[in-house]
Amino acid sequence: MARLAASRLAAPLGVSAFGVSGTNAHVVLEEPPEVAPEGSLRPTQVITVSARSEAALEAARRALGEHIAAHPELPLADVAFTQQVGRRAFAHRAAVACRDRETAADALVSGRGLISGRPGAAAPPVAFMFPGQGAQYPGMGIDLFETEPVFRASMLHSAAILKPLLSRDLCALLYGDAEERLGADALQATEVAQPALFAVGYALARLWRSWGVEPQMMIGHSVGEFVAACLAGVFSHEDALALIAARGRLMQEMPPGAMLAVRLPEAELAPLLDGPLALAAVNGPTLCVAAGPDDAVAEARRAAYGARRHVPLAAYLARVPYADDGQGGRGARGAIR
Repeated sequence: MARLAASRLAAPLGVSAFGVSGTNAHVVLEEPPEVAPEGSLRPTQVITVSARSEAALEAARRALGEHIAAHPELPLADVAFTQQVGRRAFAHRAAVACRDRETAADALVSGRGLISGRPGAAAPPVAFMFPGQGAQYPGMGIDLFETEPVFRASMLHSAAILKPLLSRDLCALLYGDAEERLGADALQATEVAQPALFAVGYALARLWRSWGVEPQMMIGHSVGEFVAACLAGVFSHEDALALIAARGRLMQEMPPGAMLAVRLPEAELAPLLDGPLALAAVNGPTLCVAAGPDDAVAEARRAAYGARRHVPLAAYLARVPYADDGQGGRGARGAIR
């Protein structure tokens, strides 16, 4: 074998072993092709190590750290992959997140910066929670888009589905250059914000699942409910995005307005609502939401404070649509995001 390695021959060779009574073995060997190391998109790598006891774990991590320090040619991403995928996971475990070999070697040898422990008897239950409108911000998820292939592929797929519906490329609006990328104000528009939130939430779930993290439950608020329902198989990715795009567009077409959170029972709040104001939601026995035009909501807020100063009110003038209910009043359609 030493001569084979020295000769650098790629031709296959046969090795035979002959035993008593015809017990023979024959192995065909060939030098594998050289594989060039692939660069990782991830700026940070997670190096894991495990052993059967605390003493063995300390010895294993020290040996790994010294090996990394002695071989600067080793790609850190390859080390991380081998440790995570090519090694058995024992009960005593340690891990370190690092950006370079020096940091990895120092942490493994010294023990500083390590996360260590033992797994429980069963994996803890996991819930995926998805937000609604108001959680969006410019460039949300850009680091994952640039470094995680699963997240990027999901976002590109969502953008392709949405392009004929929005007449714009969602990925360009979130991750494009300065001329294309939307700012905070432009991203408040529901016709863009809602599809963007759905696409990012869906891509995040796909990414977690690709890492082996499966939820036992999912919950969401507004747009987030649609993400959870889609992931649960209620409707397809394509149908969900079509619905969200239509929802955002219809809400965008309605007149702007405001909402007022009031810590009063529905029966006590109702007499304070007149004209264009409407009860938008009853969130609890003593917590309701009123909605209507900006000026009417502002006037109701002042009146409520004047009538009952001890009643705590929380108001925010988020720009949300209200709509005529077709019966001469203002309904709550679109007031709840």
